[in-house]
Amino acid sequence: MRFITIANSNSGNNYGELWKRVVVRAKNAGSMMMRNTTTTTPRGLGKSANGHRHHQPSTTTKAAAGSNGVAHSSSSSFRIPPGMMKSALTSAGLGIVGDCVAQTLQHQHQRKQQHTSNSFSEKYDYPRTARQSLFNLTFYGPLQHVWYAFLGAKWPTVSGSLAYANIRPFATKVFLNQAALGPVVVACFFAWSQLLTNTFTATSWREKVQRDALPTLQKGWAFWVPASCVNFALVPVNRQVLYMSCCSVVWNCILSQAGNTTKEETRDASKKTKTKKK
Repeated sequence: MRFITIANSNSGNNYGELWKRVVVRAKNAGSMMMRNTTTTTPRGLGKSANGHRHHQPSTTTKAAAGSNGVAHSSSSSFRIPPGMMKSALTSAGLGIVGDCVAQTLQHQHQRKQQHTSNSFSEKYDYPRTARQSLFNLTFYGPLQHVWYAFLGAKWPTVSGSLAYANIRPFATKVFLNQAALGPVVVACFFAWSQLLTNTFTATSWREKVQRDALPTLQKGWAFWVPASCVNFALVPVNRQVLYMSCCSVVWNCILSQAGNTTKEETRDASKKTKTKKK
């Protein structure tokens, strides 16, 4: 009725202007209806660019997704690199082998001293083997992985090449391997063995290091210097930890004997060494 009244009250040139006003009002009413429809859209539904409705996650869903993302990122940040895990497991297994060899050699030595095979107990010390394996798993294996990666990046060499350019980085790595890594491993293994046998004190550990560290390192140097020369000169970087781990069967045997040697046994061994020199 309102549109009819407006149309009847105007004529001639004003008709076009009135019609434009009607169209504008109709468009405005249509836009208001579209806004009302958008505000009443059910929660979780929205409009895409082509006009179709799509599901929108609620606040709870977004919060859950965010918490899951945080948990995933935190777990990934604490993930152990596969190479380090492989080095740790390999070193732990070889530690078991090295300690088995060390205990077997000690039993044979005791048998020779007693001149009989039944005069002493040859009971195998399983906790000792477990201590050796855990030390390699949690400390020595991961340390080797990081150490050789650091040496390879800092002083790169061409594996399998005896070129003159390799001599300096090769000699540097062999020296650091014995002067830095060896003492750290020996001192930490002595502390580890005492901690797990409830005999650790600062005084006892210091006495153990002063008494047995140098003889242990001397045995290690006699073996590791040639082995390290082969490692850094001929073995590829991605195989160096595996090679040194295989060689470490001998080193684990030396460590096991040194870590489980008493003060009296060390004194007797030093006396025998002095007698042989004379």
